Order: sequence, then structure tokens, then C-alpha cells
Amino acid sequence: MAKYLKKFTVESEYNAYISGGTAYIPNVSLIGTTDVRYNSTAPGPGPTPPGPTPEPTSSAYTIMPLTIEMTSVSEYPANNIRLNKSVAEDATMSYRINDGEWIEFDTNTIIIEISEGDKIQFKGNNNNWTEKSSGSGSGSGSGSGSGSGGEPQYPLFDSEYNNRGEFKIYGNVMSIIDEDNFASATTFPDSTYTFAYMFSGCTNLISAKNLVLPVTALTESAYTWMFAGCTGLTEVSYDLLPATTLTNECYENMFYDCTSLVTPPALPATTLAECCYYDMFNGCTSLTTTPALPATTLEFDCYNSMFEGCTSLTSAPELPATTLANNCYSSMFEGCTSLTSAPELPATTLANNCYYEMFYGCSSLTTIPSNLLPATTLTQSCYMGMFGNCTSLTTVPNNLLPATALTYYCYTVMFKGCTSLTTAPALPATTLAENCYQTMFCDCTGLTAAPALPATTLANYCYQSMFVNCSSLTTAPELPATTLTVGCYYNMFRNCTALRTAPELPATTLADFCYDAMFDGCSSLNYIKCLATNISAQYCTLDWVKNVANSGTFIKNTNMSSWTTGNRGIPSNWTVQDAS
Repeated sequence: MAKYLKKFTVESEYNAYISGGTAYIPNVSLIGTTDVRYNSTAPGPGPTPPGPTPEPTSSAYTIMPLTIEMTSVSEYPANNIRLNKSVAEDATMSYRINDGEWIEFDTNTIIIEISEGDKIQFKGNNNNWTEKSSGSGSGSGSGSGSGSGGEPQYPLFDSEYNNRGEFKIYGNVMSIIDEDNFASATTFPDSTYTFAYMFSGCTNLISAKNLVLPVTALTESAYTWMFAGCTGLTEVSYDLLPATTLTNECYENMFYDCTSLVTPPALPATTLAECCYYDMFNGCTSLTTTPALPATTLEFDCYNSMFEGCTSLTSAPELPATTLANNCYSSMFEGCTSLTSAPELPATTLANNCYYEMFYGCSSLTTIPSNLLPATTLTQSCYMGMFGNCTSLTTVPNNLLPATALTYYCYTVMFKGCTSLTTAPALPATTLAENCYQTMFCDCTGLTAAPALPATTLANYCYQSMFVNCSSLTTAPELPATTLTVGCYYNMFRNCTALRTAPELPATTLADFCYDAMFDGCSSLNYIKCLATNISAQYCTLDWVKNVANSGTFIKNTNMSSWTTGNRGIPSNWTVQDAS
């Protein structure tokens, strides 16, 4: 009886005994105290999800090899699962069913016969798990497992055979890296793509609750695409991802298109890396909550498209970061059609493309905080497309955009397609940049009045297509500039069918493309005052009054006698008067 009863001073001694392969079963052990830290609730700052405190993963799963439990089995076409042939070729692995004998994988044992309720466990010694062997002809990796690079390993299952029944996964994934010491392993081999693509495409995987991914310092691309396309996955452990220091692309596309996943794992990391959360939950259409994101310093592409297409998401997490990076929030919530409000964004120092299309297509978004965008120094494309196609947005704070000096593409398509927007924010900028306002309010069919545009010094294509298709716009802003630039007003009011009076155009010398298609399609427009005397620039008035009202008044400069009649000049059948 004594061989079944054991006493240990600390828990690490017990773990070593159990994982050492000499333990007798059944086993009853007394442990004096624990000296092992298991994944529990997420460390670091940030709130936990609302409701009861999530249950941490039991320590029993840390000492258990990676396990697949078949909850149902398809009898057709066959009641088996098939390991990816390349795994058998490149890896050193064994499996057992229902605590039976361990069977070593080779190319002759990759098909496993299964029955409902079977539990299949895996172990191995695979520092080279992360790379394709050069000897297999299936990739360019070294196969040595020594570290520097390599290519993604194949999914664990053959894609043609991976959905022969519904199954759950749990236990410690490190058992296929170090079969003898996995219970205490918390570091990866020095290589990339460690468990990338591992369960990718397993549409009948329904649960990863109690799966243990214990590594706290990740390697590059460690879990990228790990569960991508697992459309049946409904749950994962709250404490699945304990790492607090991330690496480039470590979680990229990890849960991409997991359309049944409702609650994400916690993300306690405060030190981010390039592309670390890129596309992580993209397409998770059942996701209703988000993890806390406590980091205050961001990295290139870190949150890019993180929740894109999460159509059930109604609220966003707090975003406390004050140090941004290029593309950091790009498309983060794009297509989140149930999102109703935007979180505060406290950063005053921006980065290129930082908020690019962040809320694009959030068709239920109705609220924008008054202090959402406090920055006064902008960067290239910083707000480009930020609220595009937010079709429920009716008003925005008047002080939303306080900057007085603009940058290349900074406001381009920012509110494009906001069909319910009736008022625009103030635009106090007097220093413009190329394409800065391009298409900013295009297709805002509910907009009735335009904001003032005080700049007198323009930039190339600065107002290009700014109000295209604003079919309710009745009042245009004053345009005080007397020195024009290439394409500055190109297409600016095209198809503004309610506009009756054009803004006065005081410039005497035109520039290439400056008025090109400016009022094309303004079918109600019946008054224009243009003081130009030199219209020799290339295409400066091309189609500028095409399809305006059939009659109206055109006020010209007294010293101008070279206007023609038609789409490129003075509209046909209009009354012409000299300016007084």
C-alpha cells in the first residue's frame, strides 16, 4: 500500500514525481505547501470581465499531457482522425488512448481509430517542432531546432481528416516539446512559430477550456493562426495566455474566424511587440466582450484589425495608451456593427496611420466623446477613414478636431458614408497639406451645412471631393484663398444636388485642375461668382459646371472676356453680369 501513498514537502517535488513516469496509479499524495505558480486570473493591471470572477485553470491540467477528448464521433466516412503526415516525418512524438500504452508516431501510425469518449494524449521531445525539416522536402527550415527562424509547422491534423467528430482539448501543450519536464516548463526553444497553425481549420473543436499554454516569455510568431478557422470553438480558459512580455506576431490571427467564440482570454501584457495582436479576433462574430488592454506604450501594428468584423461586440475596452506607433489602432474595430460608442483616446502625440479606419463600418456607433481626439499635432493619415460608413452617427463634438496645422491625408475619408450625420465638427486649420480633406464628408447625405474653411494658403488637392454626394447640403463654406494650387477644389461639391449658391471664388489666376468637376451634378445650383481673369491652366475648369441648373446668374470679373459657354465655362442659358 505504501507505494500508492506519498508525502512531499513542496508541490514541485510532486510534479517531478508524477511527470517522471514512475508514479503508481492510483496515487494519493500529501503536499506540505505549494511552491509552484499556475496560470490564474490575469496578472498585471486592467479590469476583469463583468460578472463572476473567472475560474482559473486547475493545476491538474498543468501536469497532464496535451489531451484530445472526443465528445462525438462521425461514422462517415470513417471513425478515425489522421495526424498530418509532415508532423510524423518532422517530429518525435507518441500518443496513447485512454491511458493505454504509448505508441510512437511514424508515417504508418498517423491514422488513429477513435470512439466517442476517447481521450488521446500526446508527448514528445521536439525542439524542432517549430520548423519544417529540410529533409522532408516540405519546407526550407533547418530542422535542427536550434532556433533562428524557420517556417511555420503544419497543423497537427491533416485538414482532410480533422473533423471526424466534435472534440475538446486540454492539458499542457508543452508535453510535445519536453515530455519529461513539461509540467514545469515555462520557456520555448529559441525558434519561431512554436505552435503556429496547430489546430488551424479544426471546425469541430468545441472547447479549449483547461488548455495550458504556460510560457510567459514568448518567441516570435509563437501562436500565430493557432485556432484560425475553428468555427465550432465556443470557449477557452480565461487564463490561457499568461505572458506579460510579447514578441513580434506572437498572437497574430490566433482566433481568426472563430465564429462561435463568445468570451476571449485575458491579455495581461503591458509590454507589446510589433503585430502582436494583429487580426487576433478578426471575424469572431459571436464575441460579446473584450479583454482589458492595459498597455500604455504601443508598437507597430499591435492592435491592427484586432476585433475587425466582431459583429456582436457592443462596447470597446479602455485604451489608456499615450505613446502610439504607426498603424497601432488601424482597423481595430472595423465592421463591428453592434458597437455603439467609442472609447476615449488620450494620446496627444500621434503616429502615422495610428487611427486609420479604426471604426470604419461601425454602423451602430452613435456616440463620440467630446475629448476623443485631443492632439493638436497631426501625422500622416492619422485619422484617415476613422469613422467611415458609421451610418448611425448623427452628430460629432464641435471641438473634435482642434489642430490648426494639417498633414498629408490626415482627414481623408474620415466621415465618408456617414449618411445620418447632420452637422460637421469645426475645422480651424489654417495650414493645410496635400489631400488633407480629401473625401472627408463624401456620401454624407444628411449633412446640411459645411464647416468654415478659413485657410488662405492651400495645398495640392487639399479639398478634393470633400463634399461629393452630400445631397442635402444647402450652404457651402466661404473659400477665401486667392492663390490656388493643383487640384485644390477638384470635385469638391460634385452631386450636391441641394446646393443653390456657390461660394465666391476670388482667385484671378487658376491652377491646373483647380476647379475640375467642382460643381458637376449640382442640379440646383443657379448662382456663381468667379473673379478669374486667367483660366489658361491645364483642365482648370474641366466639367466644372456640368449638369447644373438650366438657368442662373454668373458674375464674372469686369476684366475677363475669354470665358466660353458650356461645361468648361459659363453654363448655357445663364445670365452673365460683371462684378461691381
